[in-house]
Amino acid sequence: MTLEDRILNNQENIKVLEFLKIKGSDKLKIYSKPKEQYFYHEGLNDLWDKFAKNIPDDNKWAINDHGTLLNPENGEIYAFVFGRYSFGIKCDFKKLKIKNTDELRIRRSFNDIEEDIRDLGIKWALRFKVLDYEDSVFLDANKKYGC
Repeated sequence: MTLEDRILNNQENIKVLEFLKIKGSDKLKIYSKPKEQYFYHEGLNDLWDKFAKNIPDDNKWAINDHGTLLNPENGEIYAFVFGRYSFGIKCDFKKLKIKNTDELRIRRSFNDIEEDIRDLGIKWALRFKVLDYEDSVFLDANKKYGC
């Protein structure tokens, strides 16, 4: 089974792909993290090189130009960048000792754009809502969902 098949067939990804406006019938453009910054996308570069710097590169993939962290063995997406600099991440709320509420999934950005990932479900949070835990939240997600 190809990585594309694993991504598309993983039930955990259905809502994420819908949120990113990627249809299962679309042919996905999937590429791994290049050795150097291949193109300029501030959010994607920071996801891979700053927030996930201690996560193996084989978990860093772009899907139709959306930077993601995913488990290459089962295709499950556990973090992604959307827009210019917004991030969704699956969190281990118990380990972080954070009360899991919808407030973690919705916010107004600095330029008054509403960011809302509530449709993704209760495993997800916006990065800006868990900034106090940023040093561990991506590593924790990788330990729980990555490989």
